[in-house]
Amino acid sequence: MEVDNNDGAQSSTTSFIGSFHAAFGSGRVGKLGCFGILAPVVYVWSLPLLGHLGFAYQCRNFPRCQNVGASVSSYISTPMATGAMAACFFFPTMHLWLNVQHVAHIRCILPTLFVFQVCFGMFLSCPVEKVHTLHGIATCTFCLSALIHYCMVLRYTAYDRYRWCQAMLCLAIGSFAMVFVLVCISFYDATVLPQRCPYLFYVCESSGLSTMAVFPIVWTRDRGEAGVQLGSVLHNNFSNSVVTVDRSAREGVNSAQTI
Repeated sequence: MEVDNNDGAQSSTTSFIGSFHAAFGSGRVGKLGCFGILAPVVYVWSLPLLGHLGFAYQCRNFPRCQNVGASVSSYISTPMATGAMAACFFFPTMHLWLNVQHVAHIRCILPTLFVFQVCFGMFLSCPVEKVHTLHGIATCTFCLSALIHYCMVLRYTAYDRYRWCQAMLCLAIGSFAMVFVLVCISFYDATVLPQRCPYLFYVCESSGLSTMAVFPIVWTRDRGEAGVQLGSVLHNNFSNSVVTVDRSAREGVNSAQTI
């Protein structure tokens, strides 16, 4: 019985390692892809350290910042931190636009990505310490549009990466849902979060942004689905060509009979 349990555990471990290697060790996720994954994730989670070094912003009474405590939005309120944020998220954003070429037939796929791109730019260009309301609107909009976009492309993910992308999407949804709950709590009582858990909002934000950055780099188009769609297109083109030839033949026969 112990042998069976050991074999089952070994099989599960082997399956997990194989799935991990299929998702992160092959395809486009090479050295450059690993850099694209690590750069935004490491940067977002190192913001508290960068704040102590003077690179990122620290509010008065840090970390007990107003309303929600420490946050990514507050940390990147310096020009240096904002520029670094834009640079680190360039690679994931580029992959979003590369990926959308494979699923451009999906209805509303381009509008969601366009809204995300515009609102993410507003998120960076409107510091929360200067224009709090506009920054909040941009943040909510770019997060919501990104999640909708990811949900739309998830069904077209390659089989060997589907579970990883699904897990990251679920984590992103959970993280941003928690952010929304914390914002509601801050409206009800602006002192609870800063006093009792000043880093909770930052952790939720960082978790959501990290998974959003990794998802488009790991995502790969399902080749089988692409083949089916290509075959469908070719079949339709062939059918149209046959109909056109048949129609032309009939018109030729009718012209001969008239003559």
